[in-house]
Amino acid sequence: MTQFQQLCKSTSLARVALFSALAMAMASAPNFAQADDEKGWIGGLFGVSAPTRSDATSRAIYGLTAGAKLGTELGIGVYYLTSPKDENVQGQTIGNNFDFYGIEGAYHFEGEAKGAYIGARIGITNIKIKPSNALTPAVSTTPVHWGPTVGYNYWLNRNFSLGGDVSYLLVSESSEFVGGATATIPAFNALNIGATAKFWF
Repeated sequence: MTQFQQLCKSTSLARVALFSALAMAMASAPNFAQADDEKGWIGGLFGVSAPTRSDATSRAIYGLTAGAKLGTELGIGVYYLTSPKDENVQGQTIGNNFDFYGIEGAYHFEGEAKGAYIGARIGITNIKIKPSNALTPAVSTTPVHWGPTVGYNYWLNRNFSLGGDVSYLLVSESSEFVGGATATIPAFNALNIGATAKFWF
């Protein structure tokens, strides 16, 4: 089985459960159009992240986003997403934690596709690898990441929306000198799928 097939298999059930719940919530609520004067937002995201690293498995991801629309279609914002997990690697428990933070830009569709958006994210990844063995030094690096994002906002009223957000982030290779040697973390990708809730003002 290829790495891509493993990635798809590990996230398929999470995708179905997450977006089935989201679809039911949307179907049960009236469809309000966003008021033209509601330009800024702050919100939260919760979902699943599937990194392509051999020592990391699918895990929860959650965090905050905030931003504003410039006119009716273009928007800019910031985000902070965290994805902590203890992994079992060769019989040893290792804290394998990722934090993603940076800036994003998006095009927000109007008309029949109102609520949908497509954009890109770029920022810093804070990677922390901490073995349970106190004699093994921890590794902490801050590589750059970037990648596309797509999503949808469904307004329940003029100030509150539910939706979904998918991003595919490419994380560059990084290294740190620890314990008298250089520890290198190879480049990897992370598929992030989440449900969002936003307050608009």
